[in-house]
Amino acid sequence: MIVTLNRLAKNWHFLLYILSFFCGSAQHKVIEFSDIKNWPVLDYPSLSPDGQYAAYLIRSDAGPTSRLCVRSFDQSAAFEIENVRDFNFAMNSRFLVYSVEGKESITIVDLNTQNRKEIDSVRSYQFIRDRTNDWLLMLKSGLSNVMAALNLSTGKHFEYDSIASIRFWAEGRRLIVEKKSDSVVTLEHINLRDGIQRTIWSGKKVQSFESNERTLQFFTRTEDQSGNLYVDVYQLTEQSVNHLFRRRLDSLNVKVERIQGLSKDSRFLFFYARNPLETNGYTKDTLQRYVRIWSYLDQQLKTVRDQTHGRIQYYLYAVSLSDGAVHRIEQPNEQAAEIGPGKILIRKQEGDCHVSDANWNKACSHGYYLLSTTDFKRSHIPALDNQQVSASPEGKYLLYFDYRLKAYYAYSISTGQIYPVTKGINGATWTSHASKVVRGVAGWLPDDQLVLLYDRYDIYAFDPTGKKDGYCLTDGIGEKTKTVFALSFNQTGLRPFKNRNELLLTALNTVNKDNGFYKVTIGGDLQKLSFGPYLFDVSQVKSGTDFPPAECNFVPVKAQFADVYLIKRMTASEFGNLYLTKDFIHLKKISDLHPERGFNWYTSELHSWRRPDSTLAQGILYKPYDFDSTKKYPVIFHYYDRKSDGLHAYITPDALYYGASINIPYYVSRGYLVALVDIDFKTGYTGKSALQTLESAAGYFGEFAYVDSTRLGIEGFSFAGYLTYYLVTHTKKFAAASAGAGLTDLISQFGTLSLNTFSQHELSQYRMGSMLWERPDLFVENSPVMVSSNIETPLLMMNTTHDGLIGIGQSIELFTALRRQGKKVWFLEYLEGIHGVGGESALDYCVRQQEFFDHYLKGKPMPEWMTKEN
Repeated sequence: MIVTLNRLAKNWHFLLYILSFFCGSAQHKVIEFSDIKNWPVLDYPSLSPDGQYAAYLIRSDAGPTSRLCVRSFDQSAAFEIENVRDFNFAMNSRFLVYSVEGKESITIVDLNTQNRKEIDSVRSYQFIRDRTNDWLLMLKSGLSNVMAALNLSTGKHFEYDSIASIRFWAEGRRLIVEKKSDSVVTLEHINLRDGIQRTIWSGKKVQSFESNERTLQFFTRTEDQSGNLYVDVYQLTEQSVNHLFRRRLDSLNVKVERIQGLSKDSRFLFFYARNPLETNGYTKDTLQRYVRIWSYLDQQLKTVRDQTHGRIQYYLYAVSLSDGAVHRIEQPNEQAAEIGPGKILIRKQEGDCHVSDANWNKACSHGYYLLSTTDFKRSHIPALDNQQVSASPEGKYLLYFDYRLKAYYAYSISTGQIYPVTKGINGATWTSHASKVVRGVAGWLPDDQLVLLYDRYDIYAFDPTGKKDGYCLTDGIGEKTKTVFALSFNQTGLRPFKNRNELLLTALNTVNKDNGFYKVTIGGDLQKLSFGPYLFDVSQVKSGTDFPPAECNFVPVKAQFADVYLIKRMTASEFGNLYLTKDFIHLKKISDLHPERGFNWYTSELHSWRRPDSTLAQGILYKPYDFDSTKKYPVIFHYYDRKSDGLHAYITPDALYYGASINIPYYVSRGYLVALVDIDFKTGYTGKSALQTLESAAGYFGEFAYVDSTRLGIEGFSFAGYLTYYLVTHTKKFAAASAGAGLTDLISQFGTLSLNTFSQHELSQYRMGSMLWERPDLFVENSPVMVSSNIETPLLMMNTTHDGLIGIGQSIELFTALRRQGKKVWFLEYLEGIHGVGGESALDYCVRQQEFFDHYLKGKPMPEWMTKEN
């Protein structure tokens, strides 16, 4: 026994190693498809109107059921309910109503006592949107279409039959129901105080409703005994029903389609109508049976015209509520918007041009006109021709950015003068880093007194008349620290704090990727709130287009009647949980999910290195939890444009990322390192820009002792698929490459009939900066198929049969060239899906792509489908 113990003691470290191996294996599982299906998602996060309660659903793809979780702000109450389909808070914040999967019933919860009352035979429900009202409306199950109204506080109850629909108006305080009996439709106003219903109209059919804070408008079509069709428009106020006008349709020579609503000064009713004689398409004389004539004079390609041939065009009209006069506001190729009382802005395009041709087609030229509803005369504003104009909330100014002069200007509607808004400000860079497009207007202060404008990093405040000097609202902190600021809530004019001079900002430090919130006082100080190595919301401040995933961003939810907010905070290694806060400094956690625990999850690291041209590149390196620095790991590089802003993103496991690319948690849990790299593109040298970044990244990461520099892979889809094809034709650094739905031949794609190929190639993603006939050398240089003989990297290709963005012909063009040369290439064509795959096809692609990488990057046996003719 003593000998045995001594031997055990001598082998203690060995036993610990064995024990840790088995424990580690149990604690860090590989992510399987079944795990993906059961991964939890926080859905429908909500606050009671008074902010005292929060609720959310926990669901997964494994089934339709969800768990409802309710938490009080003071943490005195917390409860959960299984199998909940949906829920809503009452406007008085005392009650919560939910429905359960598989049952036509609802349950009412008194949040003060947590007592519950179930009501059977309920098909749907909704609250009257009035804070002082406790009425719950329910459409009952059955054929009689019964609506029940229940006062949750008093228990008072009414029922009404034959209800077809429910309409709220006057900010939700008034209730109108539409009843159908035989061929007769009636509209009834219901007074829930006494249950009395009053018929306000009856007829055959209500065509359209439109409401605002004070009134409800609706219109009908009727036919008299002589067969004449009439349109009738009614306006309902809290006191009466007014018949606004009746017109014979043939006298109007238009067909009313829908009501738009009252004008801002309540003098006119706007509606959309069409002229039966006007259609957008060919006439019988030009639509030939045997030949189609194409001409350089055509404003649109025939294929574009085909898509709108015969489509009915609707135009905006106004009818005077005083004399019934009808005025047509819009003509063909015009768009109108009311920007203030009695003022309508009209954007008139010169011809029938598609937006994809806007950078060259004269038919896309446009101008702006102001129309006064006093006399319905319009006046042209020549200075605004071909500008992108936005109106201030009160309609006092028209703002635009002049890209030639690199400055903002404001047109005063009252004076007709143009003011240089941003004069006197030095150092501001209005265009963003990646797109060279202005970030635009952050918002306006009340009465249009100040306009807030984004530059690359900061927010500036300007007097739209330019009479007062502008100033940097964020005190230049953005430029100094390379932190991008944006108004939170993504709404102009929304000020979430009680103090109207305070604004909530979202911020992202582009150097270290810290994210969070700031508060700024108009004309005062900037205060940092919750901010650090987390991800709250980067949707308004990130520089990339496809990362982090949209579900990672969470715009704060504000209680309707209180300064209480619901936010989500995550890190790369911690699930995004929900928090309550009043000041964005002190956070109360109300969800506590950690589905990543028990799996071989990932950590994320921010890396920087120099490209050959000495510019700084950034990227994210993902490592598994069980990372061992003494081992050698294969690395898969993934890219698109800029991705490093998502350093702290918690990526939900899935078979594919957006139905197209590798899913990082899935691969990292299987022992891969994944590197996401930022690419800065140079116009005319899109492929070369990617090449310099990826080759330098391979060299940089390959220097780490834990990286197997002989087993580096690259992967991309769509635009990144194109970059992958370019890379494998210009470098031999990578052991395997997988590309999906990428362009292979810019020349053949350039002349296709897709709507945006010219602008895509010249100005957008492919960044040629010129036309094919101007710089054919650039198109040849950036077309992978032209140098397909250079490819030595084993290549896996993928496309769907019906991809409408990158046609399968692009993939076939390269595949057939490589097949002819005997190159190692496999092409997966999926019959389902458009630009990407889902369902069983996604699972299949995930498995085959992994098998491909496992063979070339891990040395596993080649799967059967890669070894034989299929």
